[in-house]
Amino acid sequence: MDTISIRVENQAQKTVLVRWLERMFHLAEFYALESNQFPHAVYISDELVNSCNMHDCQVNCCMNHRMVDFDTGIDANRGSHFLRDLWNQSSRRSYFPRINSFDGRDAMILESIKNRKSGAILYGITPPKLDTTEEKQAEIALRQIERLAPLNLDGLILYDIQDEGSRISEERPFPFMATVDGYSYAEQHLTSLEIPKIIYRSVGKYQRDQLTAFLSADSSRYLSVFVGVPSQQELTTLSLGEAYDLRKELGTEMIIGGVTIPERHRKKGDEHLRLETKQNQGCSFFVSQGVYDLDAAKSVLSDCYYHAQTTGNPIDPILFTFTPCGSAKTLQFMKWLGISIPRWLENDLIHSADILERSVDICEQNWLELKGYAEEKGIPVGANIESVAIRKVEIDASVELVKRIQKSNQSQ
Repeated sequence: MDTISIRVENQAQKTVLVRWLERMFHLAEFYALESNQFPHAVYISDELVNSCNMHDCQVNCCMNHRMVDFDTGIDANRGSHFLRDLWNQSSRRSYFPRINSFDGRDAMILESIKNRKSGAILYGITPPKLDTTEEKQAEIALRQIERLAPLNLDGLILYDIQDEGSRISEERPFPFMATVDGYSYAEQHLTSLEIPKIIYRSVGKYQRDQLTAFLSADSSRYLSVFVGVPSQQELTTLSLGEAYDLRKELGTEMIIGGVTIPERHRKKGDEHLRLETKQNQGCSFFVSQGVYDLDAAKSVLSDCYYHAQTTGNPIDPILFTFTPCGSAKTLQFMKWLGISIPRWLENDLIHSADILERSVDICEQNWLELKGYAEEKGIPVGANIESVAIRKVEIDASVELVKRIQKSNQSQ
């Protein structure tokens, strides 16, 4: 029995490694049928699982000796054709191996959308700033993978932020800084986080050929949300309607979603009609702005439901976004972004002993309320958890919120 030696340095790498080896075990059966070169089994022992923490581990299997160092990408003594193919598929710039397929829970978001089911839980991030070096991007991505890999998320959202200064005259609490392209960042640095990625596209800043190239991406790994301009004053290369038309013209299989803004419904009362229009243009799901105004979000659900009773049209999944708030400055920024926070709630947050813990409690309560109401009406909903700040304590709080929401889903 030969060995593969794999260097594992932390708990996140251990988690991903064990998942990868489990997939190797299942794929081995397929390769054994197709070729006599691959063993009929891969042995994953308790010793492996216990040793995958802060030092080297060994995997016993029937193949040539092979050493893989995930820190340097060195690949010495390549063994069987199967392992060589797997290594070639892996991103040399990532710290973990990957296989380009999704199964089980990894496909939950795709199943939720296609079958209009509830329960998907996603996490939203903003790519690094545009002036971030490649080396620093890799470091950031590693921390994100270590944080998110153990959570068993159903998908990852990568935002495409815009300078929304034309939308509002009030000064932006934090200066706007452009970010690297979300799709490029995911392809180069996040391939080992083996969950579907939802790439936001602020379509007004892309040329037709750029959006065309993006829409040709692997539809089993990538979805997208098309976003329009923040203000009619903005100059655009493509309108939202033109982007939807382009996608239809190309016949791409990539699933497309849209944005829903409950606060807009409070003012105009037509958000359910906007969602219906976007459905007719090709949207299969929707992601909300951060929810602190529970009544506005419930009103959207209510009007969607009763309008659907009249038209007979199904309601596509709505993913409600929840954003922990750790300071008065973050609260101010959230309000600048257009997130409505009732006065009583703003007072409670500002004067609470722990604003961050209080906001996490509120986000959890809002999710439970929306989830319960949606279930009564038969509306498919999910949750998207994000952090609009870069402070570690607020990021940690967003991870805690993910765990709470997951627990609430499991208790049903």
